[in-house]
Amino acid sequence: MTALDALYREAYTSLRHRALLRSRGADFRVSFYPYAGLKSTIYQRSGHYEVKLGDLLEKASLQVHYSLACILLSKLDRRLRIGNAERLAYDQWSRHPEVVLAHENARRERGTKRLDPPQGAAHDLTLLYHRLNRDYFGALLPRVTLGWSRARSRSIWGHHDDAHKAIVLNRVLDSARVPEFVVESILYHEMLHHKIGPQYGTTGRRILHSREFRRQERLFAHYDEAQRFLKAVASRKVRL
Repeated sequence: MTALDALYREAYTSLRHRALLRSRGADFRVSFYPYAGLKSTIYQRSGHYEVKLGDLLEKASLQVHYSLACILLSKLDRRLRIGNAERLAYDQWSRHPEVVLAHENARRERGTKRLDPPQGAAHDLTLLYHRLNRDYFGALLPRVTLGWSRARSRSIWGHHDDAHKAIVLNRVLDSARVPEFVVESILYHEMLHHKIGPQYGTTGRRILHSREFRRQERLFAHYDEAQRFLKAVASRKVRL
C-alpha cells in the first residue's frame, strides 16, 4: 500500500464516520496517468477502488491530495458530504497560475479539439468573425480556430479554448430561426475572451467575466436584443 493509497482510505473512513455510516474497510489503488490536464477519476472495482490522477498532481502536497480525495469520494457516494474546508486546499492549488499554465500546456500538447467546420447550414462563422474583427477589434485579433460544436447543448452557447486557440459555438444556434445578430453576439463574447485572455484575482482565482469584460461586452450593437432572444430560447418561449 502506497502513501496515497493509505491517504484515500483515511479520507474514506473519516467521511463515512462523519456521515454516521458504518465503518468498513476499503482498499484503494492510486496511480498517475498522462492526462491532457487536471483530470481525476475514481471507480469502484471488484474488491477495491481505483483512482486515476493526472500526472500534474505528482508534485502536489499530501494536503492537496487529501482535499481531492474528499472531493472524489463525495462524488462517488453522495452521502459523503463535504464542505468548503475540504475543498479549499485543492481549489487553491488548481487555481495557482503555475498549475493553470501547466494544465493549459498539457491540454495543448496532449489533447485534441474536435469541432465541426465553421460553415454551418444557416450561419458561416468565418464570415461573421471577420466582420466582427473589423468592426469591433480593428482587424487586430490573433488567428483562432472556429467551428460548431459536434453536439447540441442546453446550457452553453459557446466557449473559448485558450489552450487550442479555438472558439466553438453551440450547434443549436446554426438554425434559420436564430437571427444572425444573435450568433454574432455569442461569437463577439468569445472573441472578447480571445482578446483579453485569462485573468486572475489576488488569490489566484481565475476571473472569466470581469467588470471590464462586461463593459466591453455591452458595446455590441445588438446586445440587449440578443439577450432577450436567448432568454426566450432558454425559457422555451422560442423553440429551435
